[in-house]
Amino acid sequence: MTGLAVEIDGFCPLRARGLAASLPASIRLVEQGGEVILMGGQADWPERLMARIRVGQKRFVLSDPQACAAGQLADLIGEAEISHVQIRLCETHADNPAVAPFRSSLVGHFSAVTITGQGEEPIADMLMQQLRLARAAGFEPQSVVHGAAGEAQAIATLEATFGEDPVFLRLTVARSRAGSASHRLLAHGRGDSAGLQVWSDPAARPATAFYLTGENTTGLPSIYESAHRAVLRFAIAMPVTLPTGEALRQWDQDATMALAIAANS
Repeated sequence: MTGLAVEIDGFCPLRARGLAASLPASIRLVEQGGEVILMGGQADWPERLMARIRVGQKRFVLSDPQACAAGQLADLIGEAEISHVQIRLCETHADNPAVAPFRSSLVGHFSAVTITGQGEEPIADMLMQQLRLARAAGFEPQSVVHGAAGEAQAIATLEATFGEDPVFLRLTVARSRAGSASHRLLAHGRGDSAGLQVWSDPAARPATAFYLTGENTTGLPSIYESAHRAVLRFAIAMPVTLPTGEALRQWDQDATMALAIAANS
């Protein structure tokens, strides 16, 4: 059989089978010898990734890497062979297919962005998801102004930028089993506002997005798609938006920031 052979490593087999069932027949799961490794982002993912690279594997999709791996990437990024490797991060929220069109609609000036969310994951991971979502939407986190956290919630204020403009970024997360986990981003300016809500469910679920300028509100079309399915569908081309080393450095910066906020209890 021809097509792209995808091997899983630390990725939930049940989820992998669900993904495979909804993908084109040209993408198939194999137990070994895959051209692309779909790797789960559990805490030991830097070790597993480096081990795979050292035996010659060159193409990876890294799924939702956990924040606790922050600070473990220096050897990985510094390895010479990393320049020959394609690593595509696949994050449930930041890579939701609704984020790119939302970002392209943000043409106004925004002075503040708030992201609220809830779910069952560790506080640091949810904070990192919000930082990554903000970055994917065009807001670049710079430094923490204030942060406080407990076992069940956290709140932080950060300096960020949107293009060349300074923006305050406020994050709030709560550990909860009440309803489906999600994050909601709201951007505010003197004449413009915008909102985006994405869900933590890895299945295809529509995001909600709008853009408001003056008295006119534009609702962006709903996209019934999941990040993982979208990334794997285009895995044959394996587009990499940033050089692998730079993408990992950026992730490490965000994860380190999230851990610092979560530890400020």
